[in-house]
Amino acid sequence: MPLTLSENQKILIEKYGVLMERFGLSPVSARVNALLTVTNLPYLSFDEIRVSLNISKSATSTAINTLLLLDYITFKTELGDRKRYFYPSIESWKVKLERYFLNLKELSEVLEEIAESKTNQDLEQKKDVIEYSNFLHDLALNSIQSLELEKFSDK
Repeated sequence: MPLTLSENQKILIEKYGVLMERFGLSPVSARVNALLTVTNLPYLSFDEIRVSLNISKSATSTAINTLLLLDYITFKTELGDRKRYFYPSIESWKVKLERYFLNLKELSEVLEEIAESKTNQDLEQKKDVIEYSNFLHDLALNSIQSLELEKFSDK
């Protein structure tokens, strides 16, 4: 039942897991996501995940539910089989990033309004807010444009 993972795959799971923790996932959720992304199999069952990572049923269940809620993973079922088979929702990254950069653009606009409403009592802070607003605006627009170009190249 446990997967046979190469040493390189184990290292990649740990590297990817550590990075995903930096994005706010718990260590177990990060490792489950990493396992599903690194494995050469198209999908894994609950027990395959649990045994491969040597984690408890409750930790596995919590991690899977978190990843499903965050749309990091999804699952499929097979007729006559009660199991769910999990795999990464890698395609959804474009939608998530687009939403994130649209929020950054909106944040830059609010920061611009804040800067405009400030008096000249603290010119240094006003300058910092404008600089931050401009940075976020440029970052968001460039990123959104890159994602838009990507949409057209997919077809």
